[in-house]
Amino acid sequence: IRSKMLPKEILLLMGTLNHAAANLNQIAKKRNRNEELNALERAQLQYLRTELAQLATEIKRHYQ
Repeated sequence: IRSKMLPKEILLLMGTLNHAAANLNQIAKKRNRNEELNALERAQLQYLRTELAQLATEIKRHYQ
């Protein structure tokens, strides 16, 4: 059996994206129930936005 090893950077990227997706899903479920976000959830959303923007920048930089 031949197994492929993913680079560490790809594994870290996948982990970050999975974490962000899970958090966004929780927030979306709450908003779909017409519930307001509390201060912590708003801060988490802002943090995720920043983190995803940084990931996009790193990916662009890597492939330039």
